[in-house]
Amino acid sequence: MNYSVSLTNDRKWIADDETLVRGRGFINGEFHTTEDLLTVYTNTASREELKSLLTDTNGFFAIIRKLENELLLATDQIRSIPLFYANTEDGLAVGTDSHQIATQVDCTDYAPLYEAEYSLTGYVAGSDTLCEHVHQVQAGEVVSLRDEPTDWITRDRHYQYRHTSTSDGSRDTLLTELDTVTKAAFDRLVSYADGRPIVVNMSAGYDSRLLVSMLTRLGYDDVIAFTYEYSGDEREYCREIADTLGIQWEYVSQTHQEWDEWYRSDERKAIDRAAGIIDAVPTIGPAVAMKKLHEQGRVPEDAIFVTGDSASTTGDHIPPKIMQAECGSRELLASSIVSGHYEFWEMSSALRSTFEDRVCDVVGIDQYRTREDVADAFEFWDWQERQAKHILRTYLYDYWDYDFWYPLWDREFMDFWTTVPLEHRFERSLFERYVRSVYADAAGLSMDEVQETFHERSPWVSRIEKALSGTPLKDPVEQLYRHHISPREYDDNPIWGIMDRDQFDRLQSGRQVIHAFRVLELLGRMSFSPPTDGYISRDREVTTETVGRSRPPSALMPTDEDTEQA
Repeated sequence: MNYSVSLTNDRKWIADDETLVRGRGFINGEFHTTEDLLTVYTNTASREELKSLLTDTNGFFAIIRKLENELLLATDQIRSIPLFYANTEDGLAVGTDSHQIATQVDCTDYAPLYEAEYSLTGYVAGSDTLCEHVHQVQAGEVVSLRDEPTDWITRDRHYQYRHTSTSDGSRDTLLTELDTVTKAAFDRLVSYADGRPIVVNMSAGYDSRLLVSMLTRLGYDDVIAFTYEYSGDEREYCREIADTLGIQWEYVSQTHQEWDEWYRSDERKAIDRAAGIIDAVPTIGPAVAMKKLHEQGRVPEDAIFVTGDSASTTGDHIPPKIMQAECGSRELLASSIVSGHYEFWEMSSALRSTFEDRVCDVVGIDQYRTREDVADAFEFWDWQERQAKHILRTYLYDYWDYDFWYPLWDREFMDFWTTVPLEHRFERSLFERYVRSVYADAAGLSMDEVQETFHERSPWVSRIEKALSGTPLKDPVEQLYRHHISPREYDDNPIWGIMDRDQFDRLQSGRQVIHAFRVLELLGRMSFSPPTDGYISRDREVTTETVGRSRPPSALMPTDEDTEQA
């Protein structure tokens, strides 16, 4: 079997014979280093044997394993270390370097449908990528490859986020069970950290609050929380939380000029090059803050970064219209996913219909009889597509050579939420109640005092937003709100500095986040410097015709020489 392996950060991989491993984890409760994982995975003799072992592994890892007649690729339950593969004229090409693999199959253009999807969501769904002949290993997947012209791929799962059973316990019982699994997840983090500094990217919300509260509760001494400038009074909320818990807090100021300079730097290009762009647009929100923390020596070199950004398993994104439905349907699922995820720009009705069919194919369920079925499929999509591809930031930690761990994507923590009834997941009611109680305990506050420490949107705005989600009124009401009541302004967030102010004013309709513009810039469909708007305007729809064909990755990404210089 002929195959080649391309890695973007080979220093973090170890190899023995025909097996390469990166990561670490717990198997049946026992911690395994990267070397330990290599030993146990090297001893597997078949795909089924590896799959069985991975089912018992709780951690963050990626594996490339050569057997006699097949090449196995596997990622953890959240795809923290992405893998890609292609069948080339010279054999199989696999690894983390999607750019290099794309060049091996001569990817000279992008598939129009996948580019349209990428333009609307920031990622390409399923195992597809922008390059038609390059594929991605999905979260919790084991892929078997054979060096054959046809039938060369077999895909299997060692993990899927599916609600297969439902607890009949009361809310108090569920809260007790949640506390048990959360403590166990954080015990694993503490065991892995082994006294090293744990760094938390802290906002004033619930997820990062749980991180710092649980670490305080467990008595972990070396915790550093950092907050970067992007939103008004969150700074003071975060300072108060850190002071109350007695943990070190670092505030990182940012300016539009700093973002402008960094975005045009070889450093940013190197990060995008390492992350790859053909599966998803790299998320760079903390990048300037991390750069400054690193260069100013405010975070030790042996620190472990943890994040709460991705705790969507707790029911965060379930649309109200699913809860309001009397029964489930394919149409309810399709419209919920497309309205909730394909939202960067307007799209034609024909393209919307195409994507409604596509999302159902990707989710892979034939019947949606109940609203519980639809909610399960919706959360499966959110886990597999948005969270695993678009939210995690391992490439940022890699660039500054920091370690990482994702306690809110701990496998036991995720498994708990697959048993929680829909009414307790909706609007994260169970999760938010739990976080308030954990923070109250760690901070020595009453529940009433705790509620005052959360920075939340106006209740009436949140209620209206949730009620309109997935309805025809959502977009016009949102536009009205953004344009006349609370418009998204250039000065709201320093990250908008990657764009020219005049270009922002021309293109910003009120709905666009920074990723909406970055996907087009990465695709070569607009330019920030010099400012060139390309085919997008406030009112123009995305269609496969307007997307057309794009430049190859080699034209979009820096060369290997640029990367080495950065």
